Amino acid sequence: MPFGLCNAPGTFQRLMQACLSDQFFQCVLCYLDDILVYSKSFEEHLTYLSLVFDRLRKFGLKIKPSKCELFKPEVKYLGHIVTRDGVMTDPGKVDAVKKWPTPKDVKELRSYLGFCSFYRRFVPGFSK
Repeated sequence: MPFGLCNAPGTFQRLMQACLSDQFFQCVLCYLDDILVYSKSFEEHLTYLSLVFDRLRKFGLKIKPSKCELFKPEVKYLGHIVTRDGVMTDPGKVDAVKKWPTPKDVKELRSYLGFCSFYRRFVPGFSK
């Protein structure tokens, strides 16, 4: 798919959903080209990876091994840290919020609030 087309991300996301979203793939999260496969055991993980690789091959999609992180107990995914215990904030992003300069106008304030709202589920009373 050529870069720069305005509908390219939506088209690619639909392709990935068609490829990976059925009853076999309740072990997969996919956002554009970021695919997260999760499981409860090593054996289960091998099975799921095999299913995902087969499905990607069937749809003519290729993965770049150098971009893959396999069998990790902790991964960064879409700005979060995902472990077997749950989802947490990325410390680097939290540090960026702490070091954010004081907004000087409405535009800068909106930018700051937009950045902060990414982690609103981790901040009790954020909307107040």
